Amino acid sequence: MKNKKTLLLFLLLIGFMVFTTSMISAWLTDTKSTEPAVMIVGDIEYEWLGEITEDTPIVPGQELVGETFALENTSTVTSEIRVLMNIQVKKQDVGAEYIDWLDAYSIDASNPIESPAKLFITFGSKWIKQANASTRVVSGTTYNVHEYRYNEVVAPYDSANPADPIEVITSMILNGWTVGNEYENAEFKVTLVFEAKQEEYVTWEQLGTAEIDFTTGLASN
Repeated sequence: MKNKKTLLLFLLLIGFMVFTTSMISAWLTDTKSTEPAVMIVGDIEYEWLGEITEDTPIVPGQELVGETFALENTSTVTSEIRVLMNIQVKKQDVGAEYIDWLDAYSIDASNPIESPAKLFITFGSKWIKQANASTRVVSGTTYNVHEYRYNEVVAPYDSANPADPIEVITSMILNGWTVGNEYENAEFKVTLVFEAKQEEYVTWEQLGTAEIDFTTGLASN
C-alpha cells in the first residue's frame, strides 16, 4: 500500500510539472517600442523615454521592460498630463486580426497563480486609474481605453534644478499561468496616447502616442 501511495504521489508530481511547463513555454521572439521622441503641444513639451528588453528569448514571468518608460518634462508652462492605454493581441490563426485585450491585464501582480490576468502592468507612482473603460478615436482609429491621470500638477522646466523624469510604466510581465501555447507567435500591442493641458485651461489636447510591441514564440523543447 505504501508503494502504491508513493507511486501515485510521484505520478501526480510529474503531472503537475508537465502542466506547469506547458503553461510557461511561450517566449518572446521579437520586441520593439517607440523610439525616444519629443512630444509638443503649444508650450507643453515632454520627451518619451524607455525601451523594451533586448534579452530575448524571454518566458512569461520575466520582465519585459528593459528601461523604465518615462516622460521628461521640458515645458515652459505648468501642465497636467494623462495617458489613455489600449491593449490588443493578434494570434497567428488564418485570417486573425487584432482584438481588444483591455480586460486581460491587471495592475496587481501579487498573486499570479490565482489571477485571471494575462499581462501585469505596473505604473509609476502618482498615476491614478480613472473610471471604467471608454471609447476614444485617435487618428481615425477607435480604441477602447483605460485612462490614467498623473495626480500632480507638473511645474515648468527649471534648467538650474531639473526634475527627474516622470515614470509611466515600470514593469510589464506576461502571466505564465494564463499565457500558454495557444499564444504561439501571437502579437501584442500596447498603445499609449498622451494628453496634456495647461493648468489654467480645461481642454485636453493630444500630446503624442507611443507603442510597445512584442511577439511570442515557443520554447524549442
